[in-house]
Amino acid sequence: MTQGDLTRSIQVETRGEVADLKDNINAMISNLRETTERNLEQNWLKTNLARFAGMLQGQRELNTVGQMLLSELSTLVRANQGAIYHLRGTEANRELRLLSTYAHTGRPIDTIRLGEGLVGQCAVEKKRILLNDVPPGFIAVSSSLGEAPRVSVVVLPILFEGETKAVIELATVHRFTEVNLAFLDQLTVSMGAVFNTIEATMRTEGLLDQSQRLTVQLQSRQTELQQTNEELATKAKLLAEQNAERERNEDHIKQLLNEVDHRSKNVLSVVQAIARQTAIASPNEFVTRFSERMQTLAASHDLLVKSRWQGIEIADLIRVQLAHFKDLIGSRIKLDGPSLRLSVAAAQALGMIIHELATNAAKYGALSSNLGHVDIRWNAQGEDNVVFTISWTERSGPTVAAPTHRGFGSTVVKTMAESSLDGDVDLDFPPTGLRWRLVCPSSKVLDEFAHPVRQSGSPKMIAEVKS
Repeated sequence: MTQGDLTRSIQVETRGEVADLKDNINAMISNLRETTERNLEQNWLKTNLARFAGMLQGQRELNTVGQMLLSELSTLVRANQGAIYHLRGTEANRELRLLSTYAHTGRPIDTIRLGEGLVGQCAVEKKRILLNDVPPGFIAVSSSLGEAPRVSVVVLPILFEGETKAVIELATVHRFTEVNLAFLDQLTVSMGAVFNTIEATMRTEGLLDQSQRLTVQLQSRQTELQQTNEELATKAKLLAEQNAERERNEDHIKQLLNEVDHRSKNVLSVVQAIARQTAIASPNEFVTRFSERMQTLAASHDLLVKSRWQGIEIADLIRVQLAHFKDLIGSRIKLDGPSLRLSVAAAQALGMIIHELATNAAKYGALSSNLGHVDIRWNAQGEDNVVFTISWTERSGPTVAAPTHRGFGSTVVKTMAESSLDGDVDLDFPPTGLRWRLVCPSSKVLDEFAHPVRQSGSPKMIAEVKS
């Protein structure tokens, strides 16, 4: 006993006080042995509980926990077979599903309903079920060498806060000791927290995974919606541009139609006036004079058409109206002036005026002889060129005398010029040759003044230019 061997006792036959001493010593050895065994059992319990807790700490997969638990537990409590079932499903449809097995014979049951068999009943009752000396045919522990017909079976619930998380079933060819059962009872309590933590982690990871999938789906849908919105915006912009273009085209067509209508009426009015004045002034030569004046009007229109009715150069207009005298331009007919672009209305009026002046010069003036000369000058004067001037001066021709009556030509170069161009005309007939000069606002003549809002030449400025 002094050497730590508590298995021995005093077996000597004694009497009296020695016998009492022997009995006391044997009782003390027995008590000491039991105390030592209890301490060893407690140390074994604490040590293995701590080992399992450390082994399973940080695990994230229930299958891994099940395999580790059965493998280590079966060896520790001398179990020969084992299985773990995990309680899963919704509240209305919960069932136990096989999580892991150890040395199982045959095909294990994959799914057990609550209350079905010992495992299902253990999950419902939430307490241990122990069967000793199970009769043959109930379960057999087998190996390649044979099988043991009589076994002990223990079924334990794994609980967390009173709720079943899983059920462990173990079988052995020996009886489970009280220490084994105490260890299993304490272990299942700590395993409940492990199972709950892993389930919570799995639920969190599942929610995170679902959230990530939803985020990806939302991002994809947002991208699709953004692309759709961009496509719709592009189409809407295109439609708006097309509508705007269509409206512009319609407005342009209306303007063209109005312009055509306006110009047609103007042309008809001019033709009627020319016909009427020609018939009054030259009834005997009506056809000839009327045709010449129509050709003059047509020549101006041709230039305007070529310029798309955007105005024409004054020099081009004069050359067209002097087409019959083109060989004289530069020698006997001198053109002098800057490049100025006439408006549509001014081109028609000045074309008629130049034609009448040229016709008169060919019949009675400087162009009726081989010695006469004509000087045609034009310019834009005043501040910002707001005053336009043009002159026709004949010299070295036959002696000129003022006409005794006023015909259509005089009306065109004097009255029509002043009324249509809002200007002042000087028409003189000195013996040396006819002199004609027009002074008017540039806004009535030049194309560059036709669209911008600019101040027309004042009467005072026009008078200053004339002087």
